[in-house]
Amino acid sequence: MDVSVDMHTLSAVTDPGFVKDVKVKVDHLTSRLQLGEQRNETYETRLADLERYSRRWNLRLRGVPEKEDEWMKGLSHPHM
Repeated sequence: MDVSVDMHTLSAVTDPGFVKDVKVKVDHLTSRLQLGEQRNETYETRLADLERYSRRWNLRLRGVPEKEDEWMKGLSHPHM
């Protein structure tokens, strides 16, 4: 195992400016990741709401005759 380190690389990594720059980039990426996670959670919630709404009208009632192209929303309770 070779543990030798290039002096130029070592000086760049230990340079305070380099370390500060890396910290700024990490902070920026962390903020973007958190924003992306928040957006993803919002989209998942919205998708679940839309799926729930679409399933609301996907019911079959036994004993109730169906007609072709019947619009059940119009036949249901007027406040639905």
